[in-house]
Amino acid sequence: MTKIPDGVSLVVANSLTPSPKLLSLGTRYNMRVVECRFALLLLAFKLGVIKSVEENSMKILYDL
Repeated sequence: MTKIPDGVSLVVANSLTPSPKLLSLGTRYNMRVVECRFALLLLAFKLGVIKSVEENSMKILYDL
C-alpha cells in the first residue's frame, strides 16, 4: 500500500446542491467519471507510481 506523503491534504466536500439526476444523467455523470480518473492520474503521477500518461492502466482509486 502506498502512503500519502506528509504535507498532502485531501478534502472531501459536499456542496449540498441538489442535482436532478434524471435530467443530467448523460452529461454530469460522464463528466464526474472523467474528473475522477483525472484526479487518479494526478495522484499516481505525484506519488511516482507512473511517469507518463501512457503508463497509466488504472481506472479506479483502489488500483492506486
